Amino acid sequence: MRRKLKINFQIYENIVDNIYIKMTKETMEKDKLQIEKQLLEIESQIKQHNQQNQNNDQQVIKDIINYREFYQINEFAQK
Repeated sequence: MRRKLKINFQIYENIVDNIYIKMTKETMEKDKLQIEKQLLEIESQIKQHNQQNQNNDQQVIKDIINYREFYQINEFAQK
C-alpha cells in the first residue's frame, strides 16, 4: 500500500512539474514577444529622433551658409 502511494505521489509530482514547466515556457515566450515589440517601438522612436536631428542639422547648415552669404554681400557692398 505504501509503495503504491509513493508511486502515485511521484506520478502526481511529475504531472505538476510538467504543467509548471509548460506554463513557465509559455510565460517566457509571451515575455519574449512583448520585449521584441518594445524593442521595435524603441528602434522606431530612435529612427524618428535621428531623422529630426538630421533635418535640424541640415537647417542649421543652410542658415550658416545663408548668413555667410549675406555677410559677404554686405561686406562687398560696403567697399
